[in-house]
Amino acid sequence: MVEFTGPYGDFYIRDTSRDIIFIAGGSGMAPIKSMLEMLTERKSQRRIAFFFGARCKDDLYLTDYLYEFESKLTDYQYHPILSQPCEEDEWQGKTGYITPYLKEVIKDSANTEAYLCGSPGMINAMVKGLKEFGISENNIFYDSFS
Repeated sequence: MVEFTGPYGDFYIRDTSRDIIFIAGGSGMAPIKSMLEMLTERKSQRRIAFFFGARCKDDLYLTDYLYEFESKLTDYQYHPILSQPCEEDEWQGKTGYITPYLKEVIKDSANTEAYLCGSPGMINAMVKGLKEFGISENNIFYDSFS
């Protein structure tokens, strides 16, 4: 006999019309990728921004795939950000921490949800930053792992 149990937890997309900010680092991309695929399948009209933090260019993955959502979703932007790009990366994109870039995508903080997945340190910093930009803690959801 084989027995299955369902997933437990509360890291899932809420059924609202709020704007969405996804923030992930490392393997934290996996649940965000699944959420993007689900939103695409449901033809979501929500404003969506995905910030993916990595140390250097070699730590980025699925980049082309994540940019493809820009043509599949009505209002989606992918923002890879490198904290410590190497000279050989020849990186022309965003650098440093994610927090300063949040102001570019938050149009209405009362109408925004955030979904975070990554290390406890990243989660704590992002929750603090999102709250400083006026996002209610009730609209910040995360899956923290070490």
